[in-house]
Amino acid sequence: MSKYLTVKEVVLLLNEKRSEKWVYQHKREIPGFFELAGSYFFDAEILQESLKQRALKKTASKRPIGYDDNRHNL
Repeated sequence: MSKYLTVKEVVLLLNEKRSEKWVYQHKREIPGFFELAGSYFFDAEILQESLKQRALKKTASKRPIGYDDNRHNL
């Protein structure tokens, strides 16, 4: 893999869960983005590190505080 990814390579990295159109629309929100001579690239190291950090980040519990496991939520 090259150090810099194209839009198509970013789509492949994201397991094709996002389209090329989505990547173009959200390019400024994707870590490692830069533009060179009218083409869009993404730094592979920055992008992979941010994805790794996001995968390791703990998520909040979906149950509200004080939720009990009973039928009536009492």
